[in-house]
Amino acid sequence: MKLFLILVLSLYLGGIVQAQNRTQINPPKEAVLERFLHYVKIDTQSQEDQETVPSTRKQLELATLLARELKELRAVNVRVS
Repeated sequence: MKLFLILVLSLYLGGIVQAQNRTQINPPKEAVLERFLHYVKIDTQSQEDQETVPSTRKQLELATLLARELKELRAVNVRVS
């Protein structure tokens, strides 16, 4: 779970860096800590008996949420896979 959270935060911050390298950005309205706390409250527990990744619908919903927010920040090459 910690690795997943680190990956999510890295992707989020990486998207901001990419967005900042462009001429115009949409800065987030909340502080990074507030956003992070919002993300970790979302239930994303995996199911070990599943062979798919993500293994639950809730994990996919979080990935989709993060992708949408990165696009709103004008991050480039954002995709959920």
